[in-house]
Amino acid sequence: MKILIENLINNKLYLIIVVTILAVLFSELLIFIQLNLFWEEDKQDVVYWIGFWTPLVDGFFISLLIIYIRSLYEKKLLNKTIFLNQSQKIAHIGSIYTNLKKNKITWSDEVFNILELDYKTTPSQKTFFEYIHPDDKGLVQSNYKNLNRENRYQIEYRLKLDNEKIKYIREICYINFDSSNTPISTITTLQDITKEYEQNLQIRQKDIQLSQQFKLAEMGEMIGNIAHQWRQPLNLISTIASTIKFRSEFEDLKKEYIIENTNQIVEQTKYLSQTIDNFRDFLKDDISLKTISIKETLSKTVSLVEAKLKTHHITLNTKINDELQINANQNELIEAFINILNNSADVLNTKPKTQEKLIFINTSFKEEDHLIEIEFLDNGGGIPEDKIHRILEPYFTTKFESQGTGLGLSITNKVIVERHSGKIDISNKDFTYNGKKYKGACFTIILPNNWNYNI
Repeated sequence: MKILIENLINNKLYLIIVVTILAVLFSELLIFIQLNLFWEEDKQDVVYWIGFWTPLVDGFFISLLIIYIRSLYEKKLLNKTIFLNQSQKIAHIGSIYTNLKKNKITWSDEVFNILELDYKTTPSQKTFFEYIHPDDKGLVQSNYKNLNRENRYQIEYRLKLDNEKIKYIREICYINFDSSNTPISTITTLQDITKEYEQNLQIRQKDIQLSQQFKLAEMGEMIGNIAHQWRQPLNLISTIASTIKFRSEFEDLKKEYIIENTNQIVEQTKYLSQTIDNFRDFLKDDISLKTISIKETLSKTVSLVEAKLKTHHITLNTKINDELQINANQNELIEAFINILNNSADVLNTKPKTQEKLIFINTSFKEEDHLIEIEFLDNGGGIPEDKIHRILEPYFTTKFESQGTGLGLSITNKVIVERHSGKIDISNKDFTYNGKKYKGACFTIILPNNWNYNI
């Protein structure tokens, strides 16, 4: 009984309910006692007295109960409203409720904060629309007009406030229908993502800067490659020219001899010119996507690293499908492929000179999934198992700090995954070649050949 009384005292709602019930029961008991104890001639006065006061007593306690219950729920509602407003303020998310039948709009406090308006401002669609950036109004209008068909949308756009401040907004809008499928209201959430946008912009700018620095280093290495590639053709041209000059001083040169040797000079100059063209194309800042040949892209890639592979005595084996095409940016894919080949070449260069050094490039097409696979495999012994999961992370390298920046494969990952909606699978692979068993790192690039993207 003591515990019951304590619980009633602690919970005021239950206490008032119990008191009201007891009051009603007491008044009914009083009626019963009075009707049975008073003499017949006094009953009329008693009935009058009871009829007058009993409803007042019952009404008083019942009204007290109703008032308390209402105040209790109003307090809970107020607490929830405060909690909601605080949560929206922390998350920078405001909400807009639009009653389409009554054409009435309600804004949460955070919408006023986002727009930097006084709370006394009358919410309206016109007022809000005035703060949308002029270049983004068409985007918001078109999505809102199509809301009936789509049922919801999510977009990002800019606000331009009275003080010329620009804010970036992520908006999600839902529409509600009644039983007859008539639109009755919309619920919109607005999130201020300005800080998020600025942070992402800083990250992108940093990535661009790092990419440019890496590309400059890459260019230096390629110039070295070109020097290697040009040495043999230039030596050949010099030898032919010297021979023609020497023989012309001591004998009459036959026309066939001159034509044969000049043709060789022309072929070598074409090769030199093609090397320059490939290098120049690689340096272009063209970011457009076009239908390109996988074979041509890989051929250009090989031409830019061929000298390095020969210098390290690396044998390149290719098995490339002539017909594979993809909608992509060729320069970006070439950069991605070069990074993988350079990585393999650097690993193979650390191996003993007596070891055969191999790189394989194979392509295939998965018709059932409409996927193109480009496999790069070497026999460098593979990647340590405890590091293979981190190999695509920025600044992570398995080389000495003086030999690697840790950016090459990270940039490759960005090119393949973010720009071309593909993926990279990395594994260690055991294989047999010419009767010998080898182990090496295998990079498999998977690209959708029907991918479509508008810059």
